[in-house]
Amino acid sequence: MTDAPRGTDRPGGPGHRLAEVPPGGIAAGVADMGLAPPPELLVAAHEALDGHVGYPSTAEHERARAAADAWWQQRHGLALPAGRTAVTRSAVAAIAGLLGRWTTPGDVVVRAVPGYPPLGHAVLGTRCVDRTVELVADPAAPTRLVLDPVDLDRALDGAAVLLWVQPGNPAGTVPTRAELEQVVDVAARHDVMVVSDEVWADLVHTPHQHVPLATVAAERAPELRVVTVTGATKTFDVAGLGATLASSSHDDVHAALVGPGRVPLLSAPSVPGLAATAAAYERGGPWLEATLGLLRRNRDVATTVLRELLGPESVADAEGTYLLWVRAPRAWGDDPPAHLLERTGVVVTDGAGMDGPGWVRCNLAAPADTVDDLLARLVAAT
Repeated sequence: MTDAPRGTDRPGGPGHRLAEVPPGGIAAGVADMGLAPPPELLVAAHEALDGHVGYPSTAEHERARAAADAWWQQRHGLALPAGRTAVTRSAVAAIAGLLGRWTTPGDVVVRAVPGYPPLGHAVLGTRCVDRTVELVADPAAPTRLVLDPVDLDRALDGAAVLLWVQPGNPAGTVPTRAELEQVVDVAARHDVMVVSDEVWADLVHTPHQHVPLATVAAERAPELRVVTVTGATKTFDVAGLGATLASSSHDDVHAALVGPGRVPLLSAPSVPGLAATAAAYERGGPWLEATLGLLRRNRDVATTVLRELLGPESVADAEGTYLLWVRAPRAWGDDPPAHLLERTGVVVTDGAGMDGPGWVRCNLAAPADTVDDLLARLVAAT
């Protein structure tokens, strides 16, 4: 066991580089961590730049892919086959590239909301129809947001692709195996391709467990085409360097993803990104376990404080990720992010842009004292 990860010298908290944070403010919007990544990762990235800033080699691609495959087999029981796993720059790039090659303009792509906005942009960018289906309260747990299989069945009528995300961003739901079985059964009945974005898979809080959708599909509907998109970008906070893997269940889907010839029709990862990804998967396990302990602590404290302040159903159950989905109270006005920024210097993500008006998303991937300061400011603004 390693020590809990320390904070960095980044001013303003997680994601501050992409947010306009006033002096003394706290960035809690962009989904970057405010923690130092594993030192092995940084060393590997620096070494990769020593005399080599050209295109990555086949060996560098293969090392990252093999490291990811070993990690996923050990932690999640899913093999990422070498012959059907492509390495690209980012999850959105992989998804957009696949949609552009697999669909035709006017095809319907279904996704759940509230959700990550760039996925909707990718759908529209490929001239597909972006059909959304709303998450609803779990009848057994009203603060847990889930996808109703009846709603999904209706939404998939005439669709070509289901764009699935687990764990959920922003709601933080980790689907159970039984829930995934329902998704697989409905998707197979409609004969759609499923693109499963699982980049948050390692950031799951006990007692919940990540079950790859591809695992369930292989058991229940082997004919169902599934592309699993994953990588170290969220787990180890290497989005700026990162490499993302897209693993296809069928040869025709993989062929559509990479295109003909030796050069894939994808944005290429950088050499440092490949090196950092391989090092993270090979040696980052102890760091991740320590980080998960801190993230659970932050989630538990934040959920307790905000539910006591705003009401018992004001915060969604964050079973995974380091994000918290919070219903804005009336005291935060018609524009909650603007209110919080003006009154407290806290930057959050506006739920309206994620198809969740009236909510905000808070990033809790920061040292405990930063999160405690964040919470104190939210209390003072209410």
